Amino acid sequence: MKRRFVELFLKGAGMGAADAVPGVSGGTIAFITGIYEELINTIKQFGPGAFIAWRRGGWLALAQHLNLAFLVPLLLGVAISLFSVAHIALWLMEAHPLLIEGFFFGLVAASGFVVAKAGRGWKFWYLLPMVGGLLLAKSLPGMMPLVLLIGNEALVVMIAGCIAISAMLLPGVSGSFLLLTMGLYGTILGAIRSFDIGII
Repeated sequence: MKRRFVELFLKGAGMGAADAVPGVSGGTIAFITGIYEELINTIKQFGPGAFIAWRRGGWLALAQHLNLAFLVPLLLGVAISLFSVAHIALWLMEAHPLLIEGFFFGLVAASGFVVAKAGRGWKFWYLLPMVGGLLLAKSLPGMMPLVLLIGNEALVVMIAGCIAISAMLLPGVSGSFLLLTMGLYGTILGAIRSFDIGII
């Protein structure tokens, strides 16, 4: 049990570190460490079924239904790592912008190779979704600034958060990179670093 806790905590720490830097998705880390399917299935449990489980079996049944033995150590690792890396990432962006941008580019390239190697049985028609993904990735940076036209700062941050967390759950799509394209990466990481509850 203790070994499982530590293992999930370390995997969560890897996901948090990946989510904090543009280039690698936490979903990619979950995918290559073998917990992606369990993570998605656990998130799906947060619905009306959770209330039914609580009514039928109390808090213990709710904890089992929500798979908290898996989720708690994982989210603990994500949170601690995210707060730690936020300090380092912001300092590097200010002190060594070219080096950190090169590092981010390397992470993007490497994560593509990792996800590609995990695939089984390559087929020629797989090129179609790959081209679709490339076109979407190319168009996203141009589309993201449109979010800023909304005007209301709180609403912009909320929409940006929805976009970023959705991307963070998908292997190969970096939520931090999307925040960077929207011009909100420094703002969000600064809020995390200073524990600005209003933005968070």
